[in-house]
Amino acid sequence: MTPDVLAARLPKVGKFTHKGEMGHALLIAGSYRMMGAAKLAAEGALHSGVGLLTLHLPRSLKKIVHLAVPEVLIEEDVNENCFSRIFDWSKYRVVGIGPGIGTSTETAFGLERLLKDWKGRMVLDADALNLLAADARLLKLLPESAVLTPHPKEFERLAGKSENDFDRLNKLSIFAEKYNVYVVLKGAHSVVATPEGKCYFNMSGNPGMAKGGAGDVLTGVLLALAANKLNLLDLLRIGVFAHGLAGDCVAEKEGRRGCCAGMIAERMGEAWKRLEK
Repeated sequence: MTPDVLAARLPKVGKFTHKGEMGHALLIAGSYRMMGAAKLAAEGALHSGVGLLTLHLPRSLKKIVHLAVPEVLIEEDVNENCFSRIFDWSKYRVVGIGPGIGTSTETAFGLERLLKDWKGRMVLDADALNLLAADARLLKLLPESAVLTPHPKEFERLAGKSENDFDRLNKLSIFAEKYNVYVVLKGAHSVVATPEGKCYFNMSGNPGMAKGGAGDVLTGVLLALAANKLNLLDLLRIGVFAHGLAGDCVAEKEGRRGCCAGMIAERMGEAWKRLEK
């Protein structure tokens, strides 16, 4: 699918569009040692058109993160240092979980409760994937068409070691079909696998994006698009492409070596502008 075709499938932001139409998303991210992941994921969503973003945080992070990202609504966890549970899901269109949440026992129980209670759109990344890999029971609780966004090592924990790239792609297709989920396997040419076992390759991005936090930004981007009620396959292909395009925007101005995750989040607006022109 060409950039022009991707752009044509984006929802239009018209004169009378309001934040309710752009969707309300819940992002569960951050822990005492990894508060930066929450900030990066939130910025990815905010720069990608989400109408409202609620950020669920451990109580100890509330003031720090809210000062860093004042546009978000803050929801405090009952736990001081990590995610443990959510009590009310009714106002959200999509839930994202994983960046920087850690893998504590409390967080593992919280994820299990989430998977049992929430059956809407969901994006899972980072430590949420590590918790799935640690307890295979949780994979059977994934809601239909959930979105998983692993890098190769996280995917290896989920699906086992691969002998080569071809074997990894085969495992990717089988995994997505087996669990009826979408999987975005991040890499030099990120791959979107569908519940039907089909794979789509992305051609934007550059090696400068291989930095900590870039995946957190992508989680936010996909969360924002999922809140817009887009077709899931379209939103994943559009989001992955736009995220890579933002990385290309950074590389053009700062060089690949100077690229970092925060810069990618900041350039998402420029990427959307290029894509939609």
